[in-house]
Amino acid sequence: DPDRQNKARHQNRWYLDNIKIIEYTGSVSVAEPEEANISISMDNSITFDALPTAPASLTFLSDQDATLIAGADWIYFVGPEDAQLASITIPAGTSTEVFVGCKEYTGAEARTTEITVESGITVQTIPVKQVSPGQKIEPFIKGLLEHMDSKAVPQCRKVEGNTYKVDLVGEDLGYLIGRRGDTLDAIQ
Repeated sequence: DPDRQNKARHQNRWYLDNIKIIEYTGSVSVAEPEEANISISMDNSITFDALPTAPASLTFLSDQDATLIAGADWIYFVGPEDAQLASITIPAGTSTEVFVGCKEYTGAEARTTEITVESGITVQTIPVKQVSPGQKIEPFIKGLLEHMDSKAVPQCRKVEGNTYKVDLVGEDLGYLIGRRGDTLDAIQ
């Protein structure tokens, strides 16, 4: 069909009447993204108690602009006027003290997240952990029982609020109660 071929040819025609082509003799340089040199003064991770008393502090320095991003809503960066910020940006070449805060926690298990550091094409993470109140009870009771030469195994669980219940599991645990409950009173 000649009419159909004519339409197809017309649809593919490009109009170049108003375009001028000039020769460029210069050079174009395209900067490749670079790895950033990042320095963070702190341990390998940040750990908070269940009821944190103060924010953690770290000193941060990068040769490129950097953004620090909190990985969960329970950690934050302390900003001006104690504002709780989900992220902060630090200018290149500026040694900056960064304060990381943490909300109170009453859960039965530890919770973990990370802070992501983005600078240039470099991405680093800082692990963050918050222990639960119950996590400190069980190791304490285990240590106490070991000193008493007991084979009992403590099992800690949250009951309500900040109240935890510890069950001692094992055989022949009567001596842990003691005569008239004296040993049990001392443990409690």
